[in-house]
Amino acid sequence: MKILKISLYLFLLLNLVSLILGLDKTEAIGDLTAIKDTMKWTKLQDCRKTFSSTIDAVKKLDEKIKVHPDIFNGSNEYDRFLLEVMHIKFIWLLEEASYLLSRCTALDYDGYGFSLEREFRLYFFFMEWETTIEWMRDSIESENYAYLYKDIKVSNQLTPPSNKSITKPLFQFRDCQQDYCPEMVVIPKGSFLMGGNEVEEQEYQIPYLQATWESPRHAVYMKKPFAMSSKEVTLSAYREFVKETNYSMPQGCTTLKTEPGHGTQQFFNREKNFQNCDFIQDPQEPVLCVRTEDAREYAKWLSKKTNQNYRLPSETEWEYCARAGTNTTFFWGNNRDEACLYANVNDLTTKSIANYTFSYFNCSDKAVYTSKVGSYKPNAFKMYDMTGNAREWVSDCWHPNYQGAPKNSSVWGRENEGLCHFGILRGGAWAYNIIHMRISYRNAYLSSQTRCNMWGFRLVREI
Repeated sequence: MKILKISLYLFLLLNLVSLILGLDKTEAIGDLTAIKDTMKWTKLQDCRKTFSSTIDAVKKLDEKIKVHPDIFNGSNEYDRFLLEVMHIKFIWLLEEASYLLSRCTALDYDGYGFSLEREFRLYFFFMEWETTIEWMRDSIESENYAYLYKDIKVSNQLTPPSNKSITKPLFQFRDCQQDYCPEMVVIPKGSFLMGGNEVEEQEYQIPYLQATWESPRHAVYMKKPFAMSSKEVTLSAYREFVKETNYSMPQGCTTLKTEPGHGTQQFFNREKNFQNCDFIQDPQEPVLCVRTEDAREYAKWLSKKTNQNYRLPSETEWEYCARAGTNTTFFWGNNRDEACLYANVNDLTTKSIANYTFSYFNCSDKAVYTSKVGSYKPNAFKMYDMTGNAREWVSDCWHPNYQGAPKNSSVWGRENEGLCHFGILRGGAWAYNIIHMRISYRNAYLSSQTRCNMWGFRLVREI
């Protein structure tokens, strides 16, 4: 009995010491490694076991973070990293993994065709998150908490437009003279029809699931003007952001790979990143291999550099700018053979070198991969590359159709069961097939950590 009491006292004492000292770095690194080790996808039949193991391991470490003694005063960079990065990301991971666990075990689980929850996407979910867990672990080991950048110097060459000129429709301006300040265009008020239609669905033989994502078609009213960047954010501009902030990102990026007998498929390459996206880029080509959070952090940085409010566009803002007053399949009309005049697409040039096994446009845009932003004809709103070159992140939460969608420029959030960690992409990319270059095409990826060498972004600025 006395031995049991002593053992109990020792146990309580050790726990008290642990609470006082908090989560030390060695323990955090070990627990992160334990989480990483659970992220091994085997087969769909094991999805409950796989997701549950990850969820349990994440909860275990997150509970330790919650009781870490310095967690609420952030007395040092390690404490801040635990609270502002790891704890937040664990909230995301737990929500995402719990949702996917509920789906992969559901009676109506859809693992076919273009389903967002098909098995290879579940496999990618773990690979993408595994690299983020590795990034957290490496940050602690190296004590390089680059994510917690602090002071941002305002540009010394600000050139904000006058209040009078910024209200003029299609007025173009830049907020500073440095290259990272994009050319902005004032987008006027107006209205448009958002979504696909039956004629387009039949002509292009759109799969049923994708057609539901684009419906019902509905009227949207843009009640106030805003400014959108005429071009996609470039690799050069993104490098400036990384250089000043020392911002860091997980390694790895989805690329394309063609294998005999299997055709062209997506492949998560752990060696790729925005600096090395699987092909050589000119600095004036769009930045790729960035997550939605990376795009948002860039927007925060640019806002501080210019004393303005930059952000990702809402989905309605994006489609309004892409259509630019048109009601056709593409912003240049319905003739797919004109694509290469207006967009960098999967064309004869790409096919001659990359030889991807999906449909292509029967024209030549002179670019195998990405091209310099603004290389092709703009639409009526002076927007370049709204379809083609890079797909673009928008700020809305994912909804699988437009039932209950906003009828104005606002972001569609958690209402109507929105899934907010799963980013939406709009516009086609340099390697996309014909049906995915339509303005109305939309989809999402069920992982907040997803990134690809076909995806980038552009920004909106409040006026």
